[in-house]
Amino acid sequence: MPSLCLLQGDLAAGEMIHGVEGVDPKRRQQLIDLLDIDLQWRLNRVSDGQRRRVQICMGLLKPYKVCMAPPQYTPASRFPFL
Repeated sequence: MPSLCLLQGDLAAGEMIHGVEGVDPKRRQQLIDLLDIDLQWRLNRVSDGQRRRVQICMGLLKPYKVCMAPPQYTPASRFPFL
């Protein structure tokens, strides 16, 4: 759980979010606006919900592909390749 420790340290949300390299600045700003993140938040002094918003933002900074499966294929037993 190293990421949890980092997210509870005396760091500003902006330091964490802007510390991720290779991110589209427009995407970063859209996420900050959408999640209503104050870049001055000190992560050791905010609520769990505010800290979680920073985690979500950091997780979505870089685009990724998602495999969408119809409901009949959601049980893990239907995915022998996993």
